[in-house]
Amino acid sequence: MNDKISQSSSTNSHNAFNIAHHLAKIFVESKLVLALVPAVLLFGLIGLFETPREENPQIVVPAAEITIPMDGMSPLEVEHLLLTPLENHLNTMQGVKHPYGVAGEGFAKIQVEFKVGEDKTESFVRLYDQMERYKIQLPPLAGEPHISLVDVDDVPFMVVTLASNQYDRYQLTNMAERMTEHLHSIDGVGLSQIHGGQENDVRVEINPTRLQALGLGLNQIRAHIQAANIDHSLGFKVIDKDNQHMRVSYKLENLEELRKLVVFRDTEKVVHLQDIAHITTEPDHKNLSLSRFNFGPADHRFEEYKGQEMAAVHIGIAKQGGVNSVPLAEDILERIASMQSQWIPKSVEVVTTRNDGQNANDSVNTLIEHLFIAIAVVSLVLWVFLGWRAAAIVFIAIPIVFAIVIGVDFLAGPTLNRITLYALILALGLLVDDAIVVIENISELERYEKGFDPNRALLNEKLGFKPRFAILYAGSFGRINGLHYAVELAAKLLPLDPTIVFVLMGVGSEKEKITQLAVEKQVLSKNLFIVEPVTKNVL
Repeated sequence: MNDKISQSSSTNSHNAFNIAHHLAKIFVESKLVLALVPAVLLFGLIGLFETPREENPQIVVPAAEITIPMDGMSPLEVEHLLLTPLENHLNTMQGVKHPYGVAGEGFAKIQVEFKVGEDKTESFVRLYDQMERYKIQLPPLAGEPHISLVDVDDVPFMVVTLASNQYDRYQLTNMAERMTEHLHSIDGVGLSQIHGGQENDVRVEINPTRLQALGLGLNQIRAHIQAANIDHSLGFKVIDKDNQHMRVSYKLENLEELRKLVVFRDTEKVVHLQDIAHITTEPDHKNLSLSRFNFGPADHRFEEYKGQEMAAVHIGIAKQGGVNSVPLAEDILERIASMQSQWIPKSVEVVTTRNDGQNANDSVNTLIEHLFIAIAVVSLVLWVFLGWRAAAIVFIAIPIVFAIVIGVDFLAGPTLNRITLYALILALGLLVDDAIVVIENISELERYEKGFDPNRALLNEKLGFKPRFAILYAGSFGRINGLHYAVELAAKLLPLDPTIVFVLMGVGSEKEKITQLAVEKQVLSKNLFIVEPVTKNVL
């Protein structure tokens, strides 16, 4: 019987197609391996240095916000007349996941979220087209819809702070605006916004006592200022056989013209705007928002400023989609350093308070560092216990596999970010564990083939043939439960690969119980044997 099983196993092993076996055979026998190894490593290095690095993954979730004014309407009227019908209409669009809106006093605001993976450009074009078609169905009092796109690429990957104890926020805002203009000329820089700044505006502070004495109202003053600053196109008209563009234009060019603007006239006097108001371009010191900055004890500048809070403005810099944030951040810092040396005052501290490019670069470098540490530790362990050849195989195999993964990632398009790095760290652990298991099994197989293991030699003699087998034992689940699980596993694996021979070892009552279970599972006659240990030190 054993001879039949041996012959059947041998025949099946030759006929069965084993992908791993054939791949291993090709690479072992091929003479191109010595040329492929450096090529694969070079492929991995190219992928490592050229793949864009960023902190967050590029998840395409198109979204947009639609705002429609509806003056004079209550939130309830806006909801029933405008918001609900428009939500139902947008919900029928292809690719829309969920529109949800808010009805306010005189306005409706709807956020449209598309499904993950939808093409961003096509989604926005469809949305604009739908809104253009729906305009004719809007209520009579509804204004022009305003559509603003919500793009993940608009999130700043870098924030630069300007802080000073000698300049106020108004002056720092002017510096930040000038810096933003210079930074926009760098390739890859996207949307840039200034946060915490103080706007540069002209303020007309009306004196209510003088206004009341003249019998004027605020709406009249507003109308005079608007009428004095107009620029309207009247279209085209043929004059002297030539098509001429007609325009009515009168603009206030400077602050003095605004001060001399006539707001009231009668037979006795002429009242100018400066007679009833104080006109200034100075910033409003009644701050509606406040932005401050100070250095902590860990910074070397803490002693200089003694923890003093300073006026500050922040420049949020976004990058264009698919751009490598590491070299872009370096280019931005280099440009800022150039501006500091040329025109930014020494008393203005320029601090990089956020740099996702540096964070992403540090994460990738840490992963590579841990990779080499893992390779070194695993190789050392294998060299001590299995010899230098086993250690050399792992030392070469792990970098090759890692290089293939990084190279394929470069060709496929994903960036190196916190999600892909987490996946690579998990894969690195699996790769190291697999390398140890494979090398250990190869070493055990060599010992087995050469007859170094007396237990396996006695087992072969007892079975009458040399099987390709898997010995499963109880482990931490108890012997009976472990052998029970082994039979269940054999029932699933043997139909897939008839060349495997399972040899389970049991004594006394446990042997009877496992034999009975194997008979029930109909696997006892399919290359599964239950024998007693040949020695106390069983495999």
